[in-house]
Amino acid sequence: MNMQAVTADEALVAQLKQIVGNDHVLTEEKDRDFFSTDLSGRDREIAAVVIQPGNTEELAAGVERQRVEGDEGGRDHVLGQRGR
Repeated sequence: MNMQAVTADEALVAQLKQIVGNDHVLTEEKDRDFFSTDLSGRDREIAAVVIQPGNTEELAAGVERQRVEGDEGGRDHVLGQRGR
């Protein structure tokens, strides 16, 4: 399986931490790799950052922040996982 890692912009990470809290923004490679796993076996990219929003408002704000920052040609490199 081919994997490609992308890196998160420090400003984006800081903004996401303001939205969901420091403990709910994962940037360590092992965490990003785990949450980027797709059981389909297709080639994939490792997310630049994973957010763990606690509610739909935090999720919406995180998605909006990523949309404003741009998504590298339509690929979403910020993963949101509900239920911290």
